[in-house]
Amino acid sequence: MRENNVQVGPEVDKYVSEHDNLARMCVLVSIDGKIAGSFAVTDPVKPEAAQVISYLHSINITSIMVTGDNWATAAACAKEVGIDKVYAETDPLGKADRIKELQWIWMQMKGMAVAMMGGGINDFPAMVAGDVGMTIGAGTDVAIEAAYSSDEEQLGRCSYSH
Repeated sequence: MRENNVQVGPEVDKYVSEHDNLARMCVLVSIDGKIAGSFAVTDPVKPEAAQVISYLHSINITSIMVTGDNWATAAACAKEVGIDKVYAETDPLGKADRIKELQWIWMQMKGMAVAMMGGGINDFPAMVAGDVGMTIGAGTDVAIEAAYSSDEEQLGRCSYSH
């Protein structure tokens, strides 16, 4: 594999893959075209996430992850919290399209609604597309915008933040 004019061998590929599988993004550092070091960064899963997903499952609510993260990172995070279905490497408009697809499937098969929970501006289109849009953390302002940016058919939306 070759990245930015730096030759990367199989041992480095293995090292990067191991970090990907642990939901860590590996950053390689090179000097004069040779790998000189690396470090891994992660956005840790919230400690209570697995408990929340378990509770949702107990009341028959299906949880599906739609994320922009790479497949390895998304799969590792989903496994950690107990989510079975993952769509990864999805851009913001792709997230909205996936929500619309899930709405059609769930409405046709089960007569159920689809909620989208996001945490930032990249989740805005999908939050608007969902039957319910929710946000966590710093995404509260985005949720408020999503609630007020909808058309007349969606005036029943509301935003709640805690």
